[in-house]
Amino acid sequence: MKSDLGGESLKNLVLVMVFVLIIMVFIAFNYLLWDRENFQEINLSKTAAIDAFSKQLKNLEERNKLLESDISSLNDEIEDLVNNKEYLSKQLELKDKEIEPILLEIDEKEQFINILKQQIDISPIKDIVKDWVNKISTGDLEGAYNLHLFQDTEDGSKSIEKFAADYKDVIKSIEIKSIDLVLEKSTMNDVENCIALKVVLNVNKSDEFKGQFYNGINTRYFIFDYDIENGIWHIKDISYYY
Repeated sequence: MKSDLGGESLKNLVLVMVFVLIIMVFIAFNYLLWDRENFQEINLSKTAAIDAFSKQLKNLEERNKLLESDISSLNDEIEDLVNNKEYLSKQLELKDKEIEPILLEIDEKEQFINILKQQIDISPIKDIVKDWVNKISTGDLEGAYNLHLFQDTEDGSKSIEKFAADYKDVIKSIEIKSIDLVLEKSTMNDVENCIALKVVLNVNKSDEFKGQFYNGINTRYFIFDYDIENGIWHIKDISYYY
């Protein structure tokens, strides 16, 4: 009987051990299965991260290529600008060399013209200034107007009416104090072929605010242009400066 009990206990022990072994195998299998799924998920995450990084890297490489292309284009433009600057500098030097003798010739001609001005008889031109002053003094405004070489303007600023308005009932008296030939080169652009006289006038006015003169001593430049066709001098302008 003891022998039967011992055999029964041994069987139970073996069954328990087999059951435990089966449980352990089942647990191990489940762990391996879970670990395999977890590994696959980690692997998929790593793959996605690598793909995203690869796309970013590719984008950066494309941007880098674009920047390199832009830098190359800018370098080409800078090189072209430098070459153009050198070319223009050389052209400017050549032009300066071409202009230099021309300017020298112009300067010599101006000196020669000044010498001629000093030699010519300016009495006829002085007489025109005296005639103009006399006509203004006596009220012959049309006669004074005709001594000018006016060109028609749309606004009528050079009309006889506008001219007369500056002097009629404005100038009480006007007299010449001095007349001198101007030899200096003019700062004005349209008087290259003209002769200028510096005239100092003493003016007495009834209306201080009308006309181009003011009470007392006035200095004006009478600029004359020569009418080749008719062979006479005309007053081109009466200016504050020359």
